[in-house]
Amino acid sequence: MMHDWKKRVLAMLMALACLSVVQAKPEQLGGDFALTDHFGKPFELSQLRGKLVLLFFGYTYCPDICPTELSNLAAVLDGLGDSAARVQGVFVSLDPERDTPQVLHDYTRYFNPDLLGLTGTPGEVAQVAQQYRVRYQRHEKPDGRYSLDHSADLYVIDPEGKLTAVVPYGLPPEHVLALVRDLLKRGGRGEMLATQRGVKTGFARDRDGLTKMNIHSMLSRIRSLGRLAALTLLFGMGVSAAEEGLTPEPWPSPAPPFHLQDLQERYHHLQDYRGRVVIVNFWASWCRPCRQELPSMNRAWAALEPSGVAMLAINLGEEAEAVNAFLADYPIAFPVLLDRRGNFAQRWRVQGLPTTFVLNARGEIVYQAVGEREWDDETLLRQVQALLPPTATETAWDAERRDMK
Repeated sequence: MMHDWKKRVLAMLMALACLSVVQAKPEQLGGDFALTDHFGKPFELSQLRGKLVLLFFGYTYCPDICPTELSNLAAVLDGLGDSAARVQGVFVSLDPERDTPQVLHDYTRYFNPDLLGLTGTPGEVAQVAQQYRVRYQRHEKPDGRYSLDHSADLYVIDPEGKLTAVVPYGLPPEHVLALVRDLLKRGGRGEMLATQRGVKTGFARDRDGLTKMNIHSMLSRIRSLGRLAALTLLFGMGVSAAEEGLTPEPWPSPAPPFHLQDLQERYHHLQDYRGRVVIVNFWASWCRPCRQELPSMNRAWAALEPSGVAMLAINLGEEAEAVNAFLADYPIAFPVLLDRRGNFAQRWRVQGLPTTFVLNARGEIVYQAVGEREWDDETLLRQVQALLPPTATETAWDAERRDMK
């Protein structure tokens, strides 16, 4: 049983995880609803009391996102083994005009025979979507057909019918499986969890806005709450860039030292990089903006490494096995270090993921970037290259002229 003080701390941290632009109360997110199942029979969410529910919204004509996410959902159910009997996957169609009960029956069977498809009248579907803050919009095509744009988060509902987690679109299925297993160990119950995109603890965030979270105090307080609380709290830290380029530090200060293992269990010490420009990127595999910026970081590394710039990717809160599985699909060309407990993210005062620091050759933090960037952008590359110390053949006057450009 979670102590009351822990619940209060968790609730406080959840509120900090999101910026409120829609004034909605937590209890207004989620809740019971009535639709029609894929057998054509009336269905109420309350019929699934006693089970953990994984709820996804989409439509059968969806060309990519829905098949991918439903395949991932099926992989989670398969991975649960006998425990799958305690979990129910539910697919709610946002396209009742085309998704009849029979269409949904045939569609859901393709992914998992126990997956439940739901539809209803346009008004009924719109009401449920509003309850769960699902965004969708119809786009007409010249030939008379249409498509839907829609949000694609996965909603986790506990055995008592309360929304307990919102899993962001794109999270690898093995991570969702770990989350579900942890919830099942707790009887399917958990605190309302914040995720990286949109409405989570009853609050919404502007899609182009920037959500920041102060890890400095957070990690020390939540460690006793357990791995599930820590992992899902961090879902709220994936942020998109609110600006271009790098933000200069008004007063460059020495970077906090670290000593971390890489995936080959070799230790890296920050002092080993003294005399070089260093780019330090804090990231996590579940963080969508982190994944989005990885290709440009690899390209930037290829451009900067010949000049002696070092680049380090510090993973926050994950084990080597999970990171290696992620890297099989999203390779990182430069060293990956593991900050399993978040101690060094705390010392560096990381405020969101991804966060990247640029250190000069004296080991001082001169730039930081919260949110993803296009790291191979010419302007950004020049900012980094301007920090390079003079070469052996470069005079002080040459260096000064270079810095003035």
